[in-house]
Amino acid sequence: MNIFTKIKQEKHFTEGEKVFAEYILNHPHDIVQYDVQYIAKKSYVSVSAIYRVIEKLGLSGFNQLKVEISLQLENY
Repeated sequence: MNIFTKIKQEKHFTEGEKVFAEYILNHPHDIVQYDVQYIAKKSYVSVSAIYRVIEKLGLSGFNQLKVEISLQLENY
């Protein structure tokens, strides 16, 4: 299952996590291009919220999120 489908199907996000999940869906190129601190600032969520989303998606870290998104970008 691709990363965008996983995000859309996740039902256990808190409100802050939902904000970041929407940011991923709306700005996937930003995720690939910038570091976690910049993304936290741009998406108005904490770095902790970002890492909670990453964990709930079953990923090992921010770099794996970047890889998953970059692999799916051409099809998204």
